[in-house]
Amino acid sequence: MNITSEYNVTEFYQYISMIWYWDRSSGIFVEMSQDYTSHTGNYTTTYSVLLKITESNVWVIPEFPTFLILPLFMIATLLTVIVYRRKHSMN
Repeated sequence: MNITSEYNVTEFYQYISMIWYWDRSSGIFVEMSQDYTSHTGNYTTTYSVLLKITESNVWVIPEFPTFLILPLFMIATLLTVIVYRRKHSMN
């Protein structure tokens, strides 16, 4: 979303620009930038702001727990041996 505002009167000028970004899938506000300029008489005031999410656990895909690999492999091997023996003992 981009919002721009400009106000100009004799001896006074103000400009504000704001840009906001959201992550579409999660709806989370992820970034905002704002620029501001103001002229009053002989004085000029300007500033810029940038806010940005640098880290989040919303988009992290959980890893498969490695401690489960060995027990799952052992169970699969045991089931394979049981099925193999049953098939060959019936013959």
